[in-house]
Amino acid sequence: MKISIRMEGGIGDHLCAIRFLPAIKELYQDCEFYGFSDTEGNYAPKNIIETFWPSLFKNIEAIPTKKNETNIVNTRFGKEDYPAALDNIPEPHLHNMLNNYDKFYDMHIDGLKWLKYDFNWSKYFFQFLEPEINLGKINKQKNHLAVSLYSDNNSSNLLGQDYVYNLLSKLSSKYKITIFATEKNKNFYANCAKFSNIICTDLINVAREIRNSFAFLCIDSGLKFLGYSVGTPTFNFLSQIESYGNLPFHQYIRWNPFVWSVLPLYYDISHVEGLLHNASIYNTHLLASVPGVAIQNLLIDRFD
Repeated sequence: MKISIRMEGGIGDHLCAIRFLPAIKELYQDCEFYGFSDTEGNYAPKNIIETFWPSLFKNIEAIPTKKNETNIVNTRFGKEDYPAALDNIPEPHLHNMLNNYDKFYDMHIDGLKWLKYDFNWSKYFFQFLEPEINLGKINKQKNHLAVSLYSDNNSSNLLGQDYVYNLLSKLSSKYKITIFATEKNKNFYANCAKFSNIICTDLINVAREIRNSFAFLCIDSGLKFLGYSVGTPTFNFLSQIESYGNLPFHQYIRWNPFVWSVLPLYYDISHVEGLLHNASIYNTHLLASVPGVAIQNLLIDRFD
């Protein structure tokens, strides 16, 4: 059976979508997946999937544009400009994915159609695909912290330079810090060079560095999902959360399934330290860290 899969958005949206493909495989064990990357010609999501999961799809086609730059639709919340709608994909790409395969799934994460499909999505909701490629021998370093606190493409979750400096300066007293930068944004971290290692490297090396760190601290971006995929406790700053633990439900169901790992922008640095301390002990981002309350008391852990 040949199944077409529509993915839309950026790297994070694509990695959220592909985590459900094993659930589809449970229903159609001999199926083949054919991907359609609806990204207006952005090849980065396609390239990442083909790099880390080369056998997942028989083919991925990147759709170069939307049918209409503005696409007004009627929703239960009123009229909305929604370019990501399925019917805003131009022909012949739309006809191809809907008619030339045995089955079609619209795995556009924001569209939420996947909530009502026939596969058991909830079984895989917290499971992100481990890379198929060989990242080398695991060399976990308990004091090594991986960091990515700037995005060239997404300004919605950016932190100020002073906060980043103060945060990393404080953390460097406990941890060896590796910062992932690009040639375009490495100057943002210039003041941090005295207490951290700033590297510009490819995504395979980024994934390797994250996997060998005890934790990954980042802003909400596509790299966050690489942390999930390699099994390293991952914490991200998000502009849409006003206080720790109060993650909006629409964010939880789409892009932030680990509620206690999501931090408000400019979160108190001492509280970030507490989260990382708990991650170093329990090797997870699943546990809450309440300021002023010992983790043992939160867990009702009766014995040391």
